[in-house]
Amino acid sequence: MFVEEHAWAFSAESVLRSIPTLKRFDRSIARRGYTNRSEAFRDLIRDRLVTEQTAAPDATVVGTVTLIYDHHSHGVQKND
Repeated sequence: MFVEEHAWAFSAESVLRSIPTLKRFDRSIARRGYTNRSEAFRDLIRDRLVTEQTAAPDATVVGTVTLIYDHHSHGVQKND
């Protein structure tokens, strides 16, 4: 295993060495509603791991189809 669980930590400053890159990252995460960099880094790492896992040709992926409609409306099933 590369790292022990919960045995490592890093700061955004150590990962994003340049101040312009760090400021750009801060603007990006603020637009997405993050309140701190740690949350954003966790999501970035999680997204990367999910992307790698689901990219395998034999990966099992689950999804849903959700339909939202007004059940009081008439003719919802009718195709025009």
